[in-house]
This record gives sequence, structure tokens and C-alpha cells, in this order.
Amino acid sequence: MTSTTTTPAATPTTPTETVGASRIGVENPFPVRGDMQAQARGEGTAAAPDNQYGGCAIQVFDANTGAGNLGNTHADAQGFLSYVNQFDQINFYFEDAGVKPWEYLPSTDDYQGFYGMDAVRVFYHSGHGAMASDGTFYAPMGAAWGGQDWAVSSSMSIGDQYLRYMFWSTCESLEVLGGQSPITTWNPVNKGLRMIFGFHSTSVDSGDYGKNFFSEWGKGKSFSQAWQDASLDISTNMIVSSAACGATQQECQDRLWNERLFYGDAGSNAWYWWRWAGNAPGSVARIANLEVPGGPTRMRLLRKRGDAEAFAELASRYGLCLDGQVPAGHGSLCAQGRGRKVIMAHDGTYEVAFGEPDRNATLASHQDLRAAADRAIDRFGVAEGIELVYDRTTATYHAGGPVDDADISDPRVADVTVHYRQVIGGVPVVMGSHGHVRVTLDPTGAVTRLVDRTRPVGEAVPKNAVAEEITDPEAELSATTQALLRTLAASGVLHDRVETVPNTTEVGYRLTSGMAELVARREVDVVTGPVRKRHVVEAVL
Repeated sequence: MTSTTTTPAATPTTPTETVGASRIGVENPFPVRGDMQAQARGEGTAAAPDNQYGGCAIQVFDANTGAGNLGNTHADAQGFLSYVNQFDQINFYFEDAGVKPWEYLPSTDDYQGFYGMDAVRVFYHSGHGAMASDGTFYAPMGAAWGGQDWAVSSSMSIGDQYLRYMFWSTCESLEVLGGQSPITTWNPVNKGLRMIFGFHSTSVDSGDYGKNFFSEWGKGKSFSQAWQDASLDISTNMIVSSAACGATQQECQDRLWNERLFYGDAGSNAWYWWRWAGNAPGSVARIANLEVPGGPTRMRLLRKRGDAEAFAELASRYGLCLDGQVPAGHGSLCAQGRGRKVIMAHDGTYEVAFGEPDRNATLASHQDLRAAADRAIDRFGVAEGIELVYDRTTATYHAGGPVDDADISDPRVADVTVHYRQVIGGVPVVMGSHGHVRVTLDPTGAVTRLVDRTRPVGEAVPKNAVAEEITDPEAELSATTQALLRTLAASGVLHDRVETVPNTTEVGYRLTSGMAELVARREVDVVTGPVRKRHVVEAVL
């Protein structure tokens, strides 16, 4: 379908199961166990010991690295660490010139048993990153130490102390295509990791990855699914990746798809299995709107009902009848039954999980998958009364194998997600976390997840009488890009070149709190020396 106006389903899905409702609270990702052995490992104690979490974030890099400034890495790492800091003390958090190579070197990465990437169970790094053709990963530092100003994967030894979960919120930190793999980059130095999180591609400079990760994880998702969804909420133009280590193929796959607590036991590096998200086979993307419409540039957004009555109606639409009072308080509402899980946020946006996909099934055609997604929207009355337009289709791929076997399995499609954008006055909203619908299906076309983040639209906001009418979005984007470059060059490191990411320029509405505002948007890669970073450029029209 090119566009459609959806309407509510006439009747609830039948048969209906009576279930209770709950609110999603703040959950601790640290495992709680009651046995003495677990307590000896620091699991299940009333106050968890140190050596759980640490992080580094760099926005201003050592000048000798040639790496340009970034703008959002502090917020990124802080978003991750501030969540877990509700439950446990953070061993360390270093910024900018405080981030030095010693924190990543085997002789000092557990300094005083407290500082360094291998002194903690979970380590989060946000900054620049680059991958060499031989699979070696490089991360420029905020300051030099011992004559070095880069952290280099081949010089590390990780997991022989505490580290089990390694997050690299950088470009090219976990490549999975073009002859590269997690085995090539990380196995030579892996002494006990359980999971690795990163990106195959260039990643967007955003402060939302860490915060989004725990927001998605709080919905009951595995670590790898939460990392993928948190990243694709920022932009679907990235290839986000994660990997699991284990003694067998089954252990790796179970960890990759299901692990959602930070365990302390060392992982074997005999096998690896990994996943990534990118464009789906045979899919086509919508041709973006590039024209400034003649209609209003600002529209008021209406509040979507997020109360108990609205949740009961939503649950009924998906075949669940609430058996009593919906709990008062804060946090998203949740109901489970019939193998389904319905979650509604306070703003009325919601997500429904229908079960796990058959990740080894034969992949249906793109046309059949599109049709299945369209039918799901019609059947469940998704985005009722709101016009939608097809945007693109992405897929989750997976592959893996043993480290002593060069024959890595061919990539398979685990699931496919069909993306739709909300349309306002004939103009789609731009890419972002609001104003869209996502339907995820397994390879056969069975629906496994559905997300509705649309907002009803009210009246137009009168134009400012003295504001100039903008008719050239390209000029506005160019001016905004130049302003970004001046900010990034504040430390004196100038960019080498700016590359517009193909097929990312668009004109549409950005949904903010209470307002739909017309903007021009594009993504650009800023290259400085040996590294690059993607930036979202938006100009209000």
C-alpha cells in the first residue's frame, strides 16, 4: 500500500483470555540468587559489591589522534550508567582527557582492582572507533599515556579479570560483513566475555543509545534485542550488531537471543554467534519528499489516551480481558496472556509482542511479507484514524560458528520489520522515534511484534507574522551543517570532508512534545583524519 487510513478492528481478537494488569517498574539487570555460591560471586547480596559497572566517554580527543570532536557521547554513556547506578555503585566514569590507553591495556586494565575496562563486569565506551582491513579495532583516546593515544583491540586482554559484557558505542566496533566477524576482531584477546555490543557501520552521534537501551530492556527484551531496538530508534540507516560467546552453538544462540541479566560467570570463547540489522532482502525504500508543502508548518499534537480505560480497550483489541483494577502509579502498563504481551506507555503509544520468531524458517518474498504486515495493521486497527505510508523494510540477520572452523555459517534472516510513517497533511513525518508504526514478522510472515508510536494531530499553529517564508530546504540544511562543523572544530581539529549519506535527505514533520514541526533532515558523515562519525542535521522550516 502506498498509504492507508486505518480504522479500529470491529471486534476484539477471539478467543479472549482474562488476565491481570501490572505496571513496569525499574528493574535491576543484576541477577539475584539466594544460594551461597552465588553470593560469593557477588550475585544475590543485599548490596552488590564493587566491580560491576564502569564507563568512558570522549567528546574532545587528543589532538595527535586527528579525531574530531563529538557532541553527545557524554550523554550516551551517562544514560547507560545512571540507570544501573540506581542499584549499584559505579566503579569509574572517565570523560575526555581522563580516558587514556592504560584503561585498556592488560597490565593496567584492572588497576587497583577497581579502575579499567577489565575491572568491571559491564563496561560502556562511547566515542570514535575505526576498523582496519585486518579486523583490528582502534579507538582514539582523550589523552596520551606512555606515548600512546589509541586503544587497540590487538593490544588488549579482556575477560581474564571481571569483564563479561562489553559495549562499544562507536563506529565499526563489531563488524560482521565483508570478511570481518567478531571472531576476527575479538577472539584473539577474549578470555571470558559473554556478550559484545557495537556497530558494523558508521554510527550516529547521539546521546540516546544508553538511555534507550534500558528503556527497551525494561519491556522484557533480551540485551541484544534491546541494543538493536535502541539504536534503530535513532536511525535505521545504521547496521547495529551484537555477539554472544559460549562453549557450543546452542549456548551461544541461547545467550544471544535470550540473555537479559548481567551474569558474572566467564563465557567460553569456543563458539560465537552474532546478529545485525540492515535492509531486508529484495526490499525497496520509499522515495523521500523533498518539497516544502504549501500547508501549515506547525500543527498541535493531541494527547493520546494512556489511562486505565484506554489500556483495557487496547488489551481487548489483542484478545486480553483485564480481570480487575488497573494498578495506579507510574510506569508503563502491561498485560500478558495467550502468548502475547501488551505494553502501553503513559502517552498512549504501545508495543505488542506475539512470541519469538522461527529464525531458521525459509524466507518468504518481500511482497508476501509486506502484505502480511498490511493485514496485521488492518486486523488490529493500528494507528486508528491516522494515515500511514510504507517507508522501508529492515531485517535481523544472524550467523556464527566455532573459532577453530573457517567455515562460518551463511547469514540467515531471523525476522523482518516493515516500517510505516505517519502522514500529516499529505507529508510523512521524518525519521525518528515518534510518528511511525513497525510490524515485525518471522521469515514465514507470522507477526512477532507490533509498535505504534503515532500521535493524533489537531489544528494548525498560526505562523509568526514576521518570520520569513522558507522555500529552499537545501540552503537551510547547508547552513545548519556549517554551524555543526564550527561546533565540532572548537578544539582546533578541522574536518577533512563531509559526505551526505545517500537517501537520507527529506522534508517532513518532526514530532516533538505537543507539536508537529516541519523540518528538513539529512544524515552526514563527518570525516576527520582516520575516523568518521554520522550526524543528524535538521533545519526548522
